Amino acid sequence: MFNRKSSSFAAIRLLAVAASLAVTAAIPGSAMASAVTAEPARSQQNADPTVDSAVIRSLPESPLVFNVSANGGVPWIRDPRSSPAWQNLRRVPGSGGGQVLAITVAEDSRLNYTPDPTTTTAVRVTARTPIGIYFTVCRLGNLQNLSIPLPTTGDLPCTPWSLVSG
Repeated sequence: MFNRKSSSFAAIRLLAVAASLAVTAAIPGSAMASAVTAEPARSQQNADPTVDSAVIRSLPESPLVFNVSANGGVPWIRDPRSSPAWQNLRRVPGSGGGQVLAITVAEDSRLNYTPDPTTTTAVRVTARTPIGIYFTVCRLGNLQNLSIPLPTTGDLPCTPWSLVSG
């Protein structure tokens, strides 16, 4: 049985996923993923990309919807403040370039976050690969600048990918 609150949440989540699938902006590659040129929102024949979204409410311009996708096994994050919005998560330090089978995103407020201990807002991305489940936490704002879009080149401001321990 669905109650009104859970069905409203499901409708919001469905709209966020639909919005992420409608994105047509070009996506930059990275040194590690230079061969990957397709947008995560494009369907591949006989493949269903994994997509998830999270509403971030702790940013000054909130609420903002962040999306992640594992299209073709490549992890992507969509920051609506960046241009282009889709960023390849293989730009996170410690990425082994493994195939991502499933991916999820959630708001994560971390104290003493590395590499920036003044972080005020972050997202946690968790990805399942054939060899394990890994996570990274990406900074979205800090005490000096409450809203910092994810950069479109270079390393992303995220913790190195780490194995989720049992």
